[in-house]
Amino acid sequence: MTCGSGADDPPGAPKISGAGSLLNKSRLGKAPPSLVCQECEGEGAVQLPCLHVLCRSCAKEHICDA
Repeated sequence: MTCGSGADDPPGAPKISGAGSLLNKSRLGKAPPSLVCQECEGEGAVQLPCLHVLCRSCAKEHICDA
């Protein structure tokens, strides 16, 4: 057996991509980008079931016409 090949890729095991695991590691600990309200342009908005993106105060007054 050659050095490293048997331990890294055992027979019958799925091959693990090194690039994919590096991408996942680089995203750990990062907060997702905050959404901007479509009405007042304030940050920290959420997407409503009607697909509008509004902050909490604008969402309270929102009547969906879609």
